[in-house]
Amino acid sequence: MNPSEDITGWGDRIEHAIGTIDGCCVSQVFVYQRVSSTQDAAFRHRSASGGVLAVASEQTAGRGRLGRRWDDGLAGTLPMSVAIETNLSDVQLAARAGLAALDACTDRLPNTNVLIKWPNDVVVRADAGDRKLAGVLIERREGFSIIGVGVNVRSNEPSDGYEPVSFEDLGVGADRCDLAIGIMGGLSAWLRATDDEVRRRWSSSDAMVGTDRAFESDRQTVRGRVIALDPLASITLRTEVGDRTLDASRARTTD
Repeated sequence: MNPSEDITGWGDRIEHAIGTIDGCCVSQVFVYQRVSSTQDAAFRHRSASGGVLAVASEQTAGRGRLGRRWDDGLAGTLPMSVAIETNLSDVQLAARAGLAALDACTDRLPNTNVLIKWPNDVVVRADAGDRKLAGVLIERREGFSIIGVGVNVRSNEPSDGYEPVSFEDLGVGADRCDLAIGIMGGLSAWLRATDDEVRRRWSSSDAMVGTDRAFESDRQTVRGRVIALDPLASITLRTEVGDRTLDASRARTTD
């Protein structure tokens, strides 16, 4: 894989997949060899008649959660964004997109401990700690929700504030177009899922419960051991002064 990778067949492959995915969340596809941000591209092509997907081989000015940079490592990642109209909240969308990325990665890494870290990171757990494999970004613009997913496919320098891991690091090859199709199919399914279905799947691969974490909530930093986590509603911490439950829509991680 390199920046000159031939992606001319991506559009046809993804458009064919749209017809085979039950209730596909997109009806139009835009493929770029090089783009500043798939988030911006998806928004430019937004349509009231159906969802749109923007996917690129290279992304030069990608961004992650909290305004962090998502470095694409010269065609080392899969950057993709979907623009849709939906009544789901940002928290609901982040959980569903995170699970779509988790499922697609887990399918291709069956012998790896792949977990989901609230609110929207897919991580690989090893003795040295969790390393970020994929992330999700949710943005709202003019009534549209822009759902961005980035996956580390080839070895990269650290980006988005985390030590990354890639499919290549794990000794697994991954076709980026096939990965995009897998995520799109998963996202289409999770967008139709109930909140209870989301909670059940999340709890089976949760990376936070049982670990010591720090969160910011209502301008305060709260530290403790995560003893319960509902990705759509709340995080419960065991602190030095007792248990405390945070509103998931108002809290954010500091690590």
